This record gives sequence, C-alpha cells and structure tokens, in this order.
Amino acid sequence: GRDASMGEATSALVSDIEALNVNAAGLGSMAGMQIFAEHQEWFGTVRFETLSVAAPFKFMLPGKVLPGSIGLTAHLLHAGSFGSYLATDYGQLSGTFTFSSLWFRLGYGLQLVKTPGMEINAGANLVLVSKNMGEQGATDRDKEIKPSLDVSTLFTFYHGSSSLRSVIGE
Repeated sequence: GRDASMGEATSALVSDIEALNVNAAGLGSMAGMQIFAEHQEWFGTVRFETLSVAAPFKFMLPGKVLPGSIGLTAHLLHAGSFGSYLATDYGQLSGTFTFSSLWFRLGYGLQLVKTPGMEINAGANLVLVSKNMGEQGATDRDKEIKPSLDVSTLFTFYHGSSSLRSVIGE
C-alpha cells in the first residue's frame, strides 16, 4: 500500500495507534481510544506478538489544556529452541539455544499548536527492551534489559485540501 510506495518513509503520516512504533508525536492527533492486537507465525517456531492500547489524555497547564494521547504497546519475538553445535564436536549436537525479546513502549503525543494552516505535535516514547538468549543452563548474564527514550516532533502544514508533513528528531 501507501507505505511501500513511499519506501516505508511513513513516520510523518501516522496519527493513530501505530504512532507508538513510528513517531510518538503522531499520538497528538489521534482521535478516540484504539486497541491493536497481532499474532504472526513465521518459519519454524518463530512467532511475533503485539498488543497496543492508546487513548486521549489531555495535558493541563495553568490556563491552557493541550490535547494529546497516551499509549502502551508490548511486543514479543520468540524464536523457540534450536539445537546448537560446536565446531569441535564434529557436527554433534551440544545443547539447545533459545532466543526471545520482549519490549514495551510507553508513549505520549501532545498537540502543541493547531491553526487552520498548521499543526505542531511533540511526543516521546520510553522504551524497555528485554533480551534473553543463550544455551540451555545459561546464566543471568545472557539476559539484558535496556531502556531508551525517543523524542520526536511532527510539523504539518496545510495548503488547501492537501498537507505537507515533516519530521524532526527521530
């Protein structure tokens, strides 16, 4: 669809729950509560799961209310277990290798300015990624949890019935 025709350059087009994964500033333009669930079976035992929820949430400043939305998404990539081999074992199965990754995004998008010709949004995602990989009997050092913070903006300029959108900060 549209994403492919644009070379997957769609971070300036999101204004729904997908903004959690692409550009949190897009949450500032989201209307109404949205829920998204996805299950994908890939090759072998590999599967990918997603559950997201986002809802309008107004940010209160003294004398001003700024519309926006808050959302939470969770992704799980589970590769299952694979037999692992060591070069010194001459092709003998030496154990079981497992891999999984779980990540959460808590995002907020805020509509800073909305005029008939322009809209400016800002957003941020707090991301926690947990990775678990290693051989059977592996220690806790094979498990990692890494946080990150993504901050983004979204500028939309309207001319007639069309718009020009740009993204800064990704």
